[in-house]
Amino acid sequence: MLLNKPIRHWLSVLAGTAIILLNLNSTGLALPREQLEEIARQSTARIYGREGTFIGVETAGSVVLIARDGNTYYGLTNAHVVRERGDYFTLVTLDGQEHRVDPKQTKLLPNVDLAVVRFSSDRNYPLIQLGDSDSLQIGQTIYLTGWLGGIMRYFNEGKLIDRTNQLTQERFGLAYSNVSDKGMSGGSLLDEEGHLIGIHSARGTVTRNSEPNGSITVGLGVPINTLIQLAPQAGLDPALITTLNSASRPTH
Repeated sequence: MLLNKPIRHWLSVLAGTAIILLNLNSTGLALPREQLEEIARQSTARIYGREGTFIGVETAGSVVLIARDGNTYYGLTNAHVVRERGDYFTLVTLDGQEHRVDPKQTKLLPNVDLAVVRFSSDRNYPLIQLGDSDSLQIGQTIYLTGWLGGIMRYFNEGKLIDRTNQLTQERFGLAYSNVSDKGMSGGSLLDEEGHLIGIHSARGTVTRNSEPNGSITVGLGVPINTLIQLAPQAGLDPALITTLNSASRPTH
């Protein structure tokens, strides 16, 4: 599918390095579902165990490309996806290319289920724009994308149920009705404007007195503002991340 013009932007070219940002949407208007799915498709990659091929659901996960510095790309995923993966693991981008990721260069963020991975490539891969998870409203539509079982990309629509630690426990922060399964951990959560507002972590049951059974099964994720706040601890220069506030800044 060809992208509509508002979706893809060449932000800057530095020393021959092109930085492609998906959807610098500042209109406040919701995008069509097919455009949102395309944004998610281009920015959400797969992670496998170190063999570089699919070796079981338990080794599979998803990762979202968020920054580039020269030929170094940075991806955001869950800490539990990349923890104890051996000598290396493999990240597969949308073009099918396999990239070796060194766990020694992977940064696990403190007290939250997030990790920043890095890989090297001279190819141009689109990056996603980060939104503002603090502005989310209960009941609004959000979209989840991840690699189901490490084999099939799955995109689906849901509603935000809660965004407080009171419901989701300290290491999460977002609860939603989107469908998820193994392999989708580390997948992207988008708002209706196509901005990354969180990273999917798990599926769980939380207590809710308004439900007939007193509980509800939900998706659990980490708000993207957590990454923005902790970026320096992940070895990630905040200037490399494009947020709603930084998207309008001039590039050099």
